[in-house]
Amino acid sequence: MDTINWLMFANIAIWAGLGVYLMFIAFKHQQLVKRISRLELLNPSQNDKP
Repeated sequence: MDTINWLMFANIAIWAGLGVYLMFIAFKHQQLVKRISRLELLNPSQNDKP
């Protein structure tokens, strides 16, 4: 393989890795949002305090 092929492969690998990482972060964010809303439902009196 010549240099341009290695560069293309590296570019694809980096973008694929970045896409997987962003999907992982989005999934974790969604889990945290659900967890926070459950915690707020368990203790609603804490929401009224400044």
